[in-house]
Amino acid sequence: MKYHPKFRHFIVCLLTTISLVNGARNPRVVVIGAGAAGLATASRLYQGGITNVTILEASQRVGGRIRTTPFGAGIVELGAQWCHGEKGNVVYELASAYPDQLKASIIVEDASLIQSNGVRIDDELVEKLSSLAEQISESEDRMSYAGSLGDFFTETYWQRLQTDAGFSDVSHELAEQFLVYCHNRGRGDSAYDSWYDVAANETDSYQETEGNQALAWNSRTGYSTILDIVSVMYHYRASSKGHISNIYCSFQLIGKLRGSSKQHKSNKSTIK
Repeated sequence: MKYHPKFRHFIVCLLTTISLVNGARNPRVVVIGAGAAGLATASRLYQGGITNVTILEASQRVGGRIRTTPFGAGIVELGAQWCHGEKGNVVYELASAYPDQLKASIIVEDASLIQSNGVRIDDELVEKLSSLAEQISESEDRMSYAGSLGDFFTETYWQRLQTDAGFSDVSHELAEQFLVYCHNRGRGDSAYDSWYDVAANETDSYQETEGNQALAWNSRTGYSTILDIVSVMYHYRASSKGHISNIYCSFQLIGKLRGSSKQHKSNKSTIK
């Protein structure tokens, strides 16, 4: 997960605009959304001396796409999981101010594919099938295909396996399993529920930043650590000015600006 590169520019413009409105010394500001961007915006406003801030959130929790959830003695990430890239990534820049918050994920260290029976797939076969998958994904024919990405990929995939003698050592069972892997990998990378819901000629406008693309959080709070970091920055600046006390969700949640994915008791709320 990373913020849009224009995010900080937006904050600067917001601060400038607010400071000019009616010449108000402390205008009332409403921030829509208590996700990472909303909390960061409120934090930056506080750093700029604007303390009359209300955050409105439509769901029943704060954090937005960050949804770190307790699971047994650990956690699971139901939302954002890795920090993708370093240069120009606001998340990385914020976390880097605190030692050992991020570490390289094991998924980029000689990853292997293992079948459900525990048998490791030969690395040469994995490399061969991975190369095929990449060729299909980057094929120019994809742009002119009228159907879904799933239809295009599976049709091309099976056609190549059946007509190219170079894949004669790939069993039908392994081919089916690898196809499932490709689908799940795509769902993870592009956040679609099914590649049959995505047009084959749909282009991904995601811009990859420089640096490690799979940095993991080295803490018991997972990705929600970034919400805590935002809060710490705000508390350091605003400790002598009070705290943000107006965060309204679909129920009433009034408390300090603090990164948390915990659920709270529901109540109807009115804006005070």
